[in-house]
Amino acid sequence: MAWPAAITLTGSKSIIAASAIAKFGFRLVPDQDPQKIARVFRDHITRITPAEVRSSVRTYAPIEPALVDRNHPALKAAAFAYKKGFGASPVFIRSGGSIPVVNTFQQILGCPAVLMGFGLPDDQIHGPNEKFHSPQLLQGDCHQHLVLGSLRKTTQRTIDRERKRKRNGRADSMIIDCHCHAGRGDRMTAPWNTIAPLKSYLRRARAAGIDKTIVIPAFHSNYAQANEELGRIVARHPRRLLGFAFVHARRDAGRIREMVGRAVEKWNFRGIKVHGFDAMPTREVCETARAFRLPILVDVVSRPEVIDMFAPQYPDVNFIIPHLGSFTDDWKVISR
Repeated sequence: MAWPAAITLTGSKSIIAASAIAKFGFRLVPDQDPQKIARVFRDHITRITPAEVRSSVRTYAPIEPALVDRNHPALKAAAFAYKKGFGASPVFIRSGGSIPVVNTFQQILGCPAVLMGFGLPDDQIHGPNEKFHSPQLLQGDCHQHLVLGSLRKTTQRTIDRERKRKRNGRADSMIIDCHCHAGRGDRMTAPWNTIAPLKSYLRRARAAGIDKTIVIPAFHSNYAQANEELGRIVARHPRRLLGFAFVHARRDAGRIREMVGRAVEKWNFRGIKVHGFDAMPTREVCETARAFRLPILVDVVSRPEVIDMFAPQYPDVNFIIPHLGSFTDDWKVISR
């Protein structure tokens, strides 16, 4: 908080200021609306201002937050260049900043904005005695050359892959297997809750032309633990596998958002799995999917009528129904 005029000069002051000015900065996260945040803050100030005091709030530069997919080739190229140029892999973090054009670029151009920093923790950015370590400048220049070279190779691989697709009659298409278990379960009464190795599957999937596979943990008494194991599996095959976080709608009630959030933040999971054998989707599950903009893979265990219950309640959430709504290949459910 700062007081205008002489009150801001050095030394002690014995008068009571007639006015005061404060500047606040809000670091927004994805899906937060800067206009809404400004309105909520303004309403709060109005509500707590004493009757004998006048207050006003002026909003400067409301900036939309931006989020970049860590699996995008551009980010992978930057990460490769960091490791090669600086000798260590980068740590991906969400960080506050005030660069309005980042979101604008992503929205208008439809491509990610890759933010690469070369400063050090003690540079005191935007503060007194701001500095920049000169060796970082030279290393950063080399890093940029590595990024461009890596992007060129990535682009060429993409072009070659598309040419191959066209030759095989699969231009502009991608085949995704959206239901595959991976990892170990702990119930050990059936294949889907004992162990689901991927080595043979990945070989068959490649031969069949399957580009990517959505993997989910085996049935487990602790899905938080199972999701961690799956995350490590996905990390070994980032170009082939997309992880979905398994949750038990009843047993995990009250912590589903936390579980899914960890899976998304740490392992970049792309969806949620709920099995009717455990429990059908609850509002907590659906609202978590809405908050993270994730699809929900729901095995309705031969009860397709329940889809008419939860799907209309959340029209903005994408639901994937495996097995055509059946369970253990009970094809009679199709007639229902």
